[in-house]
Amino acid sequence: MRYGEGIFIGYRYYDAKGMPVLFPFGHGLSYTTFAYSHPQVSAATFKDVDGLTVSVDVTNTGPVAGKETVQVYVHDQKSRLVRPPKELKGFAKVELQPGETKTVTTQLDLRAFAYYHPAYKQWITESGEFEYLDRRVCRGHSRDCLGHAAIHARAALFVGP
Repeated sequence: MRYGEGIFIGYRYYDAKGMPVLFPFGHGLSYTTFAYSHPQVSAATFKDVDGLTVSVDVTNTGPVAGKETVQVYVHDQKSRLVRPPKELKGFAKVELQPGETKTVTTQLDLRAFAYYHPAYKQWITESGEFEYLDRRVCRGHSRDCLGHAAIHARAALFVGP
């Protein structure tokens, strides 16, 4: 049996095609509501081997305690190979009482910016612009994002022409 969808499976397929979905990837139900604020990254320019720290403040704005999962997506703006519009690279769950705010932090390591290159038969990173999705830190699911910001990765090991 041949599976021909490649890397465009699930939310990656629907996002690449711009198709509406009833329940986006990561969609969950809660008895409370949450607000996100102050998204930050540890550096606008970084070496891939050093990784990146992404943080955002999450506040429980509802009347009861609840749990929220902060999702961090990455998009390589100029890859040599076709890549999805966004890829989930980190997430963290937080439990909050009504009115409580916590800073949620996620580490993005080398693998968050790497992809497997079949010609080189290894995982590689490329220097260049990425969008991190902590300003597309997504509120509970993949289609409800705060915005976007550019970050610049510098590959420690150059592979290829």
